[in-house]
Amino acid sequence: MRYRPEIDGLRAVAVLPVVLFHAGVPGFGGGYVGVDVFFVISGFLITGLLLQDIQDDRFSILTFYERRARRILPALFVVMAACIPFAVALMLPGDIALFGRSVLAAGTFWSNILFWLETGYFAPTAEELPLLHTWSLSVEEQFYILFPLILLALVRWRRSWLVPGLLAMALASFALALWGARAWPVANFFLSPTRFWELLAGALCTVAMPKVRAHWLPAAAGLVMIAAAIAAYHGDLPFPSHYTLLPVAGTCLVLLFASETEPVGRTLALRGPVAVGLVSYSLYLWHQPVLVFARMRWPDGLHWTALVALFALTGALAWLSWRFVERPFRQRDRVSRDAVFGLSLAAIASFSVLGAAVGYGDGWRSPYYAILPADRRAMVQMIDAERQANAVVETEGFDDGTCVFSTATLDPETRARIRDCRDRFGPGVMVLGDSHGVDIMGVMVATAPEEPFVVGIVSPGCRPHGPLRGCPYADTADLLPDGDFRAIVFSQAAFYLLRNATGNAAARTDFMGDALPFDGFTPHGERIGAVVDYLETLAPHAPVLWLGPRLEPHVNVDSMAWRGCRYPYALRPGQRDAFARLDDAVAKRLESSPVAYVSQQDLVELRLPEDLTDCEGLYFLDGDHYSAAGERRFGLRMQLMDRVRDLTGG
Repeated sequence: MRYRPEIDGLRAVAVLPVVLFHAGVPGFGGGYVGVDVFFVISGFLITGLLLQDIQDDRFSILTFYERRARRILPALFVVMAACIPFAVALMLPGDIALFGRSVLAAGTFWSNILFWLETGYFAPTAEELPLLHTWSLSVEEQFYILFPLILLALVRWRRSWLVPGLLAMALASFALALWGARAWPVANFFLSPTRFWELLAGALCTVAMPKVRAHWLPAAAGLVMIAAAIAAYHGDLPFPSHYTLLPVAGTCLVLLFASETEPVGRTLALRGPVAVGLVSYSLYLWHQPVLVFARMRWPDGLHWTALVALFALTGALAWLSWRFVERPFRQRDRVSRDAVFGLSLAAIASFSVLGAAVGYGDGWRSPYYAILPADRRAMVQMIDAERQANAVVETEGFDDGTCVFSTATLDPETRARIRDCRDRFGPGVMVLGDSHGVDIMGVMVATAPEEPFVVGIVSPGCRPHGPLRGCPYADTADLLPDGDFRAIVFSQAAFYLLRNATGNAAARTDFMGDALPFDGFTPHGERIGAVVDYLETLAPHAPVLWLGPRLEPHVNVDSMAWRGCRYPYALRPGQRDAFARLDDAVAKRLESSPVAYVSQQDLVELRLPEDLTDCEGLYFLDGDHYSAAGERRFGLRMQLMDRVRDLTGG
């Protein structure tokens, strides 16, 4: 294939929004679509090279993987190696373990699977995962395991099947993405089968290329489509889904119709965009760890001047990586095939051993603690202990072996267990809700040991106004007529019951922002109404208590590791008022409802900074979840069983 400088310019259009999105720059809420642009470009270029090799009768799978190794591995391994000392210096022990697993997974190209499995509701956010962005490399490499052979078979054996075959695979992958966006959104985002259609779209563009002529109008329309997605999209949108069609189709239009013979192609082929495009791979690799480690070191926020300095550092690292790592390894006269494969295998083995040792072993924790100052060591140990305890609860739930337990499903075995408990103790108490319901179940376990029959039907992310697949709300409504429960306590997080300044539902990442304008959040009337409607279907069968959304400090717990246990924390301006407005809105909506309402904010009366930590314990696990110590501390203030007795009259 001849070199097309406008494609390097298109790479610049892809990578810069990704960097600005991860940096939190306003106006780039959809900057993540740059990854989708990269997928289409990759499918376009690789398919072109493969078809040329097949046509010239010089196709070799070994040569193909040699090219991939030269292109991908050297810069990736340099970035991974550079991350290790910063991870040791800046990360908490529990987070280093995940970092170790990500080193193993990134080096062997299954990090998309790792982050699907481990980036759950309680897991570190993108701001805490320096290798999170390697998921996209894993998707590409998984695609290229079989695609060259499939393409070879289609061309050599049934050339007439080439377009129908590629199109059928793309449509099947797209259909799977549409289903996954509703049913399994996290898996849908990370896993390869729901992303393959984007690479196949690029492949189809390659096949169609000889039949189209360059023209500025469709090329310009393509750029506008990409820009519209970058400007208008936000993190609440399901991805990939039908929304992904906009940037994917826009990229296809640019690839097909842009050329140095028309204005759009000439603009993309200018020296500036091409220069950024040439270093785009290294820029993509470096930007995430630079931002992550900077935020870890200065967790209270980065001033815009600091971001500018970080952008400059990232650009310098990208150029150095391109000049002294990428370029030399792509030159066969400087680095032989045997050297490429030998060095790659050695690096993969080294990173795998190191990643497995750190990610799946605990022996390194003691020496890590020993090098810390005493006050920071105490804080880190508290944070680490609470996170380990929470991980057990998240995976195993509460279960005393008898009739105090939690579950995310109401299968026949669980229903039989509930009936047996009712026969033994009479009707019990149900705790219902999302991850905040998990916390309230912990409160009940910690502060009401005299209650013999308490069942938590709780699951992170499950809410009546938009339940995920597998959420137990319909099953719960079906269960209640059996008379197994004398009371129901419901609790859910605040952030999806609020609208942000743009009118969208507020996401957890919005709440965790350093410069959050709390005055811009207002109650989300439709979602509050949906919760009330659901709870009112339960009320005929058992008294229902909505324990209102808690006031959430949204502290960056990692910053406490830097400051020690004397953390001078205070709520941000307008924060308490925003939560009070939500409290009032829910209470008002329930004034004439059979569902009772109690303000968790009033019961707890959050006092900061001592309710964050008092050097005896850590009381919030992250921005909005109680730790085990917090469940005991705040549970004693709530006296939740007294509220239940008031509700049931005894």
